[in-house]
Amino acid sequence: MDHRILDRLIQLAGIQPGREVSLLEIGCGTGNYITPLSQFVERGIGLDNSKYMLRRAFKRCREALFILADATAVPLTPEAFDAVIAVLVIHQIWKDDRPAVFREAFRVLKPSGRLLIVTFDPAFLREHPYSLFPGVLEIDLERFPPILELEELLRQAGFSHVSSEEIRMEMKYSSKGLLESAAKKLTSTVALLPEEKFKSGLEEFKRRLFSRYGEDEFPFTYKRSILVAKK
Repeated sequence: MDHRILDRLIQLAGIQPGREVSLLEIGCGTGNYITPLSQFVERGIGLDNSKYMLRRAFKRCREALFILADATAVPLTPEAFDAVIAVLVIHQIWKDDRPAVFREAFRVLKPSGRLLIVTFDPAFLREHPYSLFPGVLEIDLERFPPILELEELLRQAGFSHVSSEEIRMEMKYSSKGLLESAAKKLTSTVALLPEEKFKSGLEEFKRRLFSRYGEDEFPFTYKRSILVAKK
């Protein structure tokens, strides 16, 4: 959970003392965001299609309600929420299903409610050191839709005002640390590689990393995009 993203979601969702806010998180996973957010809202609901994820979320958060369902068919009443959030989940939704997900978010939002989507712009993925791992960038570019494409889908779903912003954070990376993370498949895209391609690519990844960045720590600007769609 990224505290800068969390703080910005609180601001964009209009969560503040004295205001009763209802919040739905689509694709809540293990509850990284609905858990801290639920203590600030009147009603918080996390939705996911994985029983395993929801079990873990329920163990860590008893303030929120969790629902096992698909985001293309949300089993909740219309105009029930002030805000709907989707944090690093859009790339896991099939391309053909995204319009339905956005229509469902629009349906359950109150008038003037907001859908907040946290994702990575493909342009940033090209900059990330993990793009040096053979095959990873191709998978990521297939999974992560461009911001402009998402904005158009949101307008088609009925949202009246759509905008986006970028959250930047200066970080320190090391080639050794990135290599160890990749070797353990801690990055989802690396884990998607076929085993044979993973094994052959790991050594090439090591060569490219140390060739470009050397052995010492190096600075890196980490970027996440937030789309804001107002009903």
